Amino acid sequence: MNKGDIPTNLDPAWWTSHKNKDQKEDSKLVSRLLFAHNHYIHYPKLDINSKDPKVMRERVNMIRQLVAGLKEGKEAIQNTIKLTKDAYTKIALNHYLELMKKAEMDRQNWIKIERGVGNTANLEEMVIGPGLDKQIQF
Repeated sequence: MNKGDIPTNLDPAWWTSHKNKDQKEDSKLVSRLLFAHNHYIHYPKLDINSKDPKVMRERVNMIRQLVAGLKEGKEAIQNTIKLTKDAYTKIALNHYLELMKKAEMDRQNWIKIERGVGNTANLEEMVIGPGLDKQIQF
């Protein structure tokens, strides 16, 4: 990895194209980054003003699914950092953690937005009830 190379989003394509050829990584790193990335970019594409029950449920489901991507992605990144000797690679992996921290702040904001638009039934069922509204620490 070169000095100054850092990812700009959670898409694992950046990692795959920039990592050193001999870099060891957690076996779940790419799949967890992709899972988090897909759910993170999908939520903003959904119409926040829609009262269609399917859209309202899908918005909350994106919030719920992002929890798994962030928690498991964080663990996979931390495991990969432990396997890394190259300082620039560690910087890039730590930047992924910063991007995840931002995604978590956005997720917390989305929960507030969903409350504000009256989507509390879906929030209660899929996020608050199972305890997935708690902030993930990075």
